[in-house]
Order: sequence, then C-alpha cells, then structure tokens
Amino acid sequence: MAHVLILYATSEGQTAKISAEIVNNLRELGYGATRKDLETWPGIYDVKDFDAIIIGASVHFHQYPKEIVAWIESNLETLKRKLSGFYSVSMTGAQETEVGRERTDDYLTKLFEKTGWHPKLVASFAGAMRYSELDGVRQRVGQFVSWRTGGETDIAQDNEYTDWRAVRDFSAEFARYLQLSEKTHV
Repeated sequence: MAHVLILYATSEGQTAKISAEIVNNLRELGYGATRKDLETWPGIYDVKDFDAIIIGASVHFHQYPKEIVAWIESNLETLKRKLSGFYSVSMTGAQETEVGRERTDDYLTKLFEKTGWHPKLVASFAGAMRYSELDGVRQRVGQFVSWRTGGETDIAQDNEYTDWRAVRDFSAEFARYLQLSEKTHV
C-alpha cells in the first residue's frame, strides 16, 4: 500500500483543513496518508519513506509562502522522482470568472516556473474568510478581498467557500495515479 505525505503551509487554517480532508479521503480509498504542517515539522525533511507527496499552500498578497517555495526548491529532485500533486488555496479561487481563473493560473505558473517543479496533479480550491479570527485592520483587508472576489462582506459572519466535492475529486484522482504507479512498479 502506498503512503502519501501531505505537506502544507497555512495562514488562517483552511489549507490545513483541506489537507485533513485529503488524508481522510486517501485513507478511505485504502492508502496510507500522513499530513505535516511545514511550520511545525522542523528540521531536514526526510521524505524517502513516502511513496508520493501532495503539497498544499495558500496564496496571500499574490504569492505562496516563502517556506513552501524553499522546500520545493530544496527537495526538487525527490519531487521529480515521486508521484506528486499540488493544491492551491485562495479567495481568488472563489471567483468563478475568467479573471479569477486567470489569476489562479498565474499564481501556479509563477510557482512552477520559479521552482522547476511540475506535479502530476494540480488543483485550486477556494479558501475561507474567518472574520472572527482577524483583528480590525485585517478584517477590513479581508472584507476588501471578499468584495473583490464576490464573497460575503459582512464581518459579523465567517464564510467558507471551499468546494468539498472538488477536494474529494482531487483525492480520488490522485489515488488513481497511485494505483497506476503501483501497477507499473510491480
């Protein structure tokens, strides 16, 4: 049975929540899965014990966290040898418009060009806006981002925009790639 590492970087917690769902989905499909927050998984990351890797990161101010970019760059040869996937989380992902898709694609293209990594499977998921967890200035910035992306701007309520069916579909497709990979290595 293949064992998958789900490594993620999160700011407000939605990327972590998505990683937990991916772990659950993969386990239900019969695969081993372990998730690690890059921020709390210190030291040199030995990923040789994993058969495949999924990386998740959120976009803030038009870029991915420097830590995840550095991790990809320093583990690029391993990522090239293993089945890998990437999921992006952003409020831009909540936009179901051509402009929203173009922005999301632009974030991904810049990441993959910068790092030289080309994962087998890539997905973009909408994030969440948890106004209750933000201070006054960040609430206003969040409100502006929500307004710009067509989301809810009432700071009295938290909003989750993630399409959980799309997360399940991503997990299932990655599992299909795992199955194909296992067949070719038997």
